[in-house]
Amino acid sequence: MHGGVSRNDAILDSAKQLFTKKGYDATSMNLIANKVGITKAALYYYFDSKESILVELMDRALKKSAYLIDKKEKSEEDYCNYNIIENRVTKLLDFFIQEKDVFRIMLVEYLKDNKKDKGFFFKIPSELFTFSEGSLSDDVKIQILLHIFSFITFQTLNEKLSIELNIDKKILEKLVKNDTVDLVSSCLLKNYKKNNT
Repeated sequence: MHGGVSRNDAILDSAKQLFTKKGYDATSMNLIANKVGITKAALYYYFDSKESILVELMDRALKKSAYLIDKKEKSEEDYCNYNIIENRVTKLLDFFIQEKDVFRIMLVEYLKDNKKDKGFFFKIPSELFTFSEGSLSDDVKIQILLHIFSFITFQTLNEKLSIELNIDKKILEKLVKNDTVDLVSSCLLKNYKKNNT
């Protein structure tokens, strides 16, 4: 244990801070070990490479998001009630805000021309598709992904945008979140109605 946190989590938390501050490429295993307060050899006992730390960070985010997605059998009201849909979408977007450092790292790594598993970047946004009964049409999927990726971009640039545009950071965050919740929830509700008319 590391101050009440498992050694594994302490490594992941330290790596996340370093990846966010210095960038993934500029962060070495040595820097991570020093930040955690362990030897490099001890770090390699837990993770065999920097990339495995990044993958585990993304995996941890995915596991957290899984708790927000209710996979149990749903009643018809769950699919056609705007307030229920809105509540689910809001929870997922709150999760994006909470984990925005991980998504910033994922976004930067996704845009690079390398061989890392890029599927992670799409896994959490695609969880929204499970909120809808039946299959979603391609145009609805594209609309949802567009809204979600716009939201992620705003969240990752939030501080800089608020300074450049001279807008209160909390107001900007709230407006972008509320608009995204409304747009995504409307897409899901529209899809349900289209499939059931």
